[in-house]
Amino acid sequence: MGRVCCSMKHKYEINFCFVKYQYNIHHPIANKFETMGFTKLSTHNDQEHKNWYGCNRSLFLATGLPGVESEINGIGFLSENSDQDEKIKDINGLELTILGERKLEKVVTDNYSQPISLNLQKSSIINTYGIVYECVNYPETLDYYKTNWKFEETRSTDTTAILRSPNKRSFIKFVKSDKNAISTTYLGVENIRDLISSYVFRDLEFVDPGVNFNFNYELDENMTESVINNYKIALAGSRKNYVLETAIDKALPGLNFVFSERRQYNDISDLNYDKFNTKFS
Repeated sequence: MGRVCCSMKHKYEINFCFVKYQYNIHHPIANKFETMGFTKLSTHNDQEHKNWYGCNRSLFLATGLPGVESEINGIGFLSENSDQDEKIKDINGLELTILGERKLEKVVTDNYSQPISLNLQKSSIINTYGIVYECVNYPETLDYYKTNWKFEETRSTDTTAILRSPNKRSFIKFVKSDKNAISTTYLGVENIRDLISSYVFRDLEFVDPGVNFNFNYELDENMTESVINNYKIALAGSRKNYVLETAIDKALPGLNFVFSERRQYNDISDLNYDKFNTKFS
């Protein structure tokens, strides 16, 4: 990413709306999205390989280009101002698009084959609620987002931090790294066991987080110790506020997915992230 700096005009109360993903045109992206339950919703009027893919409130704007590295190259946010339309770049060159809901509908209507909906289909996948932002200049990047967003810092160390939106719907985990990249996204799911079961006959492999030994949680009766370990589910949190998670390494080229069923758990689990991250290629 290039180093371009631009500040927001105000501190906005914004939440994740869509992920901008560029991919090498030779990768079978449509098949990968379909395998995970996403639907191609709309195609750009002038660019055949620029498409919206969605599953409920989890939206991806995927653009295929020749000779590029497949990666997230931007994040779209939904603003409380329904007519807002703003594009900026953070200090690492990551494009941030901030749109009001009415403006988003107009952009799609004017430029794409058909409208998209934020409530699309029956699926265990609910939304995209978190990203992991690896950054070389970790303190400066963290400070940029703290300065320009109405996000609260839930915790931080010399190498990692988590920011959370005021309504606790969106999270960014910052990690000090030797590269600038968003390599992992968090997808909220309604029922993680149903999600995993729906993937059984698809060509998908879940990351093995290792055996869980702590079961001091108020779990549903069908979420037994055997199910959790056999389904490769990671547990974290407290007795009543916890998260059940599983992950797919390179669900899309250059991008890992972590699927989270959150039970009154308004955070990103560092414990589970570390379990998955050591297994990501």
